[in-house]
Amino acid sequence: MVAGALNYKHDYFIIEKRIAYKDNDSISYKINYGYKTVFAYLHEYQQKRVSKAYLDEALQITLMIAEFSYAALPNFFCNILGLTGTLEVLPQYKKRQLSERYKINDLYAIPSAFGTNKKRI
Repeated sequence: MVAGALNYKHDYFIIEKRIAYKDNDSISYKINYGYKTVFAYLHEYQQKRVSKAYLDEALQITLMIAEFSYAALPNFFCNILGLTGTLEVLPQYKKRQLSERYKINDLYAIPSAFGTNKKRI
């Protein structure tokens, strides 16, 4: 929350008395950058550039209720299929990590269903 209060100035637009963000080639009111957006609303409300209704809608407290590591996910499964197409060129220390950390010891390379890659660099 403190980081959001200190860094509320970021790239956004004020359109029709509310904060909007660039979303590819369009504008979105649904994008939210957490407390950065909340504190930006508070700042813009003080400057009378956003409406009270949109400020009230933006005021929220975000509760962190869960957090997990993607790197730990493989440990929850008995079998792991389809890791990556680059196993054959992994450095030895990465192969050792696969073996020791994730218990992946059997590696198989299945040829591509699309044939050999004709693209040359």
